[in-house]
Amino acid sequence: MENNSFDIHIPRWEELPNIDLYLDQVVTILEDYLKDLVNSKEDKIITKTMINNYVKHRHTCCTCK
Repeated sequence: MENNSFDIHIPRWEELPNIDLYLDQVVTILEDYLKDLVNSKEDKIITKTMINNYVKHRHTCCTCK
């Protein structure tokens, strides 16, 4: 029987950088943390559109100044 368990760490909110980031930078950071959850580099686990929709539907807050 094959073991498909992952040894990954998804950071908690407090572990994320406490600096202002552009949307592209947020996507890059998240892709780096979540890279072990995708099958290939072409697969996207998060996109700018997804983040914009999360903010639009108030699933997360906007950090706009």
